[in-house]
Amino acid sequence: MAGGSVGEGDFQSAKTQILLFFGLATVAYVTSSIGEIFLVKSQNQIWHKYTLDTIHKFCSDLRLSSESNRKSVSQWIASEALSTIHTAAPFYLSLISTVLNIVLTTAVFFFSLGFLVGCVVGAALIASLLLVGLAKPKIERFANEAQSNKLSTLLHIDTLIVNGHFGTSAMAKSQSSSFSSKASELYQSTERYNNLEQIIACTPIILSVLSVSFFVYFLKESSLIELGILVALLPRTLQLFGNIHSLSSYLSNLFLMNRKIQNLHNFIPNLESQNLEQQVNRSAITITNKSSFEEITIDDLTKLVTSRQPAKGRILIAGENGSGKSSLLKMLKMLNESSVLLTPGAKFNGDLLNLSTGQLQIKELKSLLASPEKIILLDEWDANLDTKNRQACSAIIDQISAAHLVVEVRHTPH
Repeated sequence: MAGGSVGEGDFQSAKTQILLFFGLATVAYVTSSIGEIFLVKSQNQIWHKYTLDTIHKFCSDLRLSSESNRKSVSQWIASEALSTIHTAAPFYLSLISTVLNIVLTTAVFFFSLGFLVGCVVGAALIASLLLVGLAKPKIERFANEAQSNKLSTLLHIDTLIVNGHFGTSAMAKSQSSSFSSKASELYQSTERYNNLEQIIACTPIILSVLSVSFFVYFLKESSLIELGILVALLPRTLQLFGNIHSLSSYLSNLFLMNRKIQNLHNFIPNLESQNLEQQVNRSAITITNKSSFEEITIDDLTKLVTSRQPAKGRILIAGENGSGKSSLLKMLKMLNESSVLLTPGAKFNGDLLNLSTGQLQIKELKSLLASPEKIILLDEWDANLDTKNRQACSAIIDQISAAHLVVEVRHTPH
């Protein structure tokens, strides 16, 4: 419009239209910045909510409470979930922006160069959609492989460090080889996806360029005006091709992103669930009331734990390794959600630095002294403790059992 006003010698209109152009550009940039502010807020809130929801689902089912599952959940939330959520929101916004850009630019071609060239551009878009649709099964398969291989690779890092620190050079080398093998599977899956994505992205461009080239080649001299318009639109043509290239990548990534988000929802249901009842060998387990030294059955213990007014004192669960003592404690925890279960692999106060194993265990047990819960379940609380620390911890447990029912599995049952 400003160019037309200049051609007509209307100085005032041209000036107004140029000022309007810069005003709209300013509004666009300010809107973009406001969008970025809300984008970051949404990323943080979504990840925060997903983390709490995932941990709640995981912790609500003790059948999932294996060491491997706990590590998987921790790695998943810190790596895959965080990266997916922080990538998804800007991805969808960029996809919408690219689609709008292509639609508006295609409209310019229709209005400026007519139906034929407009159809050439439209055909490129259709080709892009068709290619992505045909490749959808492979894209989703590569997405699943990439996420699975990434988690598997990350879980090997801790073992790699442990063998490097405390193992022999042969052990470290063996674990390094295992890690490299897992990483190689991850690289292969991501590279296969990338190759497919680039084929999908380039094919519509090649078709479009060939079509436009044929159009230009067969133009007659009488079509000088059309050729002039095309020359004027050459920069816009390159931008359009670039957007079509980006759109093809976005569309293939759309299936990838949707699959990743679906995997976020399905992560907890796909974890390995333990059958705690089957893991408990009732005939191999003995349960002793340490106050009366009487043996009781698992059913008797269950009644004590589920009672509205549970008894006080210490009850010892004993049995050989693999008899299901820890599984029994988890079953009791599931029967009484208000109970507290302390296990060797999980600390309520975290792995505090500069504390020995004994000091850390004493701190954990002391935190239970003020616990309002009446059922305290202790799984091998004396593992890796020397005689002095074992006696100190046992004294604290005696204090706890004065007001609570303590059900304990001991590493050294005496």
